[in-house]
Amino acid sequence: MNLVLSVEKFRHSAEVTFSADGNLINCREETEDMYSAIDKLADKLERQIKKAKGRVQTKRTSGKTVDAAS
Repeated sequence: MNLVLSVEKFRHSAEVTFSADGNLINCREETEDMYSAIDKLADKLERQIKKAKGRVQTKRTSGKTVDAAS
């Protein structure tokens, strides 16, 4: 996991990059306040993780199913 917090005059940015279960998650947010940048980054990160989790669950359930009656 890589977390970068930076400040350039009035531009505060937060960026995080990590890999989980073969998925690369990368988020970056810039605002005038560091705390709001971190909050927005956390919200964006949560959405991306939920989306990646949904993709993994869809792949697992889209495989062939065997009918027990046959």
